[in-house]
Amino acid sequence: MQTPTAIILAVNGSTATVAVEQNAACPRCASGKGCGAGLLNGRSRNIEMRVAVDDCNRFRAGDEVVLELAPANLLLAAVFAYGLPLIGLVLAVTLAALLIQPLSDPAAILAGVVGLAGGIAFGRLRLRGRECLQQFVPTISPVGKDQSA
Repeated sequence: MQTPTAIILAVNGSTATVAVEQNAACPRCASGKGCGAGLLNGRSRNIEMRVAVDDCNRFRAGDEVVLELAPANLLLAAVFAYGLPLIGLVLAVTLAALLIQPLSDPAAILAGVVGLAGGIAFGRLRLRGRECLQQFVPTISPVGKDQSA
């Protein structure tokens, strides 16, 4: 997994505002072969985000840092983004097939769309909790720190 670097724009208390160049974050994205996570946002400029810092005296504006997210949290984010909608779609079509005999194509499509929307809604509802969202906030460390890929 590519570990993106960012530039600190400002440090304010226990948070830092960092800028990540959209296409520099991932070589696969820059070559047009990414996972599709950036297709819908249409961004080609830098992404600015706030991250928590443990020691605000350690970082200054202009410092280059590495953004890190625990692999387990990255997997969980993928489950929320892709898994829940897919599970909703499959469950809704399966349930429709069991309840409606014979299941017509329009009914299967409608069930799939409802299940897909339900999976998306459930994921968004789950992400509203502050504790849940905190898992997906990256941490920063100085460039040059021993990194494991």
